[in-house]
Amino acid sequence: MESRPNLPLIAGALLSVAAATVHAACLTYGAPLYRMLGAGDDMVRMAGRGEMLPAAVSLTLAAGIAAAAVYAFSGAGMLRRLPFARTVLCLVTAVYLFRGIGFGVFVPLFPENPFGFWMWSSAFSLLAGLLHYAGLRRAWADLEPPRSDLLAY
Repeated sequence: MESRPNLPLIAGALLSVAAATVHAACLTYGAPLYRMLGAGDDMVRMAGRGEMLPAAVSLTLAAGIAAAAVYAFSGAGMLRRLPFARTVLCLVTAVYLFRGIGFGVFVPLFPENPFGFWMWSSAFSLLAGLLHYAGLRRAWADLEPPRSDLLAY
């Protein structure tokens, strides 16, 4: 086990905490926060009318991103090792990197979102993905799944 703190993975986890917090805050502050963060007009209008879709999307994203933060803290050695840590952190890293690099894929799917939203959220995602990648590389050996006794025979 490494004695130095895994700063890239900790920083990636903190970015995930920030992202989860912002998504959760949308549940409280509603349409004005959706608008400030650059959500599309449709999402802002639905939130303003009190429709459930914006809240469901925000809650789902907040929970998923919070889980990513917990796994990153675990991978960094700040929490106990969670099951499937290596696999989950690989998936989290891939999602962040794809979201950061592949924004061109998403823009046509959500044309109502302003271009500024795509730029800042993609930059944030790319940074989080790169930090997760660097931290995952550093923690890779520590995250190796335990060998089963059955495999020893």
